[in-house]
Amino acid sequence: MFAHAKSIPHLSTGDILRKEMADKTQLGEKIAPIINAGKLIPDERIIDVIKHRLQSKDCANGFVLDGFPRTTAQAIALDIMLSQLRMELDAVLLLNASKKEIVRRLSGRRVCIQCGKIYTVDYKKSVCEKCGGRLGIRDDDKPEVIERRLEVYEKQTAPLVDYYREKDLILEINGEQSPEKVLNDVLAVLP
Repeated sequence: MFAHAKSIPHLSTGDILRKEMADKTQLGEKIAPIINAGKLIPDERIIDVIKHRLQSKDCANGFVLDGFPRTTAQAIALDIMLSQLRMELDAVLLLNASKKEIVRRLSGRRVCIQCGKIYTVDYKKSVCEKCGGRLGIRDDDKPEVIERRLEVYEKQTAPLVDYYREKDLILEINGEQSPEKVLNDVLAVLP
């Protein structure tokens, strides 16, 4: 939503990797079992994916990274990439939400099998309003996988808060609000 409001690309590593899986590329075949088990893609592989994407012309005036970096090694690699591209990181958004709310939202998320449109837990229909396709649940949104994802987050991603706090880049937002309120708060704190 923020990227759209600012007319810059939203670079979701999850979307990029799921597309590779859906297209059954060589990368997609290698990463599918890792993602479906709720684990993180090895640093060197995801770093290469992001480095390639940041070199695209549409990123020249800014971008929003979503799902990267997830480890300190990835954060350091991002610093190097941005330096090489003569870019700077403006801010790191920390959307705070309780474990209970995260599990509720992710396990309630549905995705159109045909077009990929995502629906929230509040959407009560079983078909996509965009294309009429059937809605399903992604393997990585099953409760047991979400629990593993949260364990991985605590071990590997949570340390990034301190890494970016030391660089004075953390901006905290209450992530348990409505999407509209979260977007308003993000727009209020970012340039």
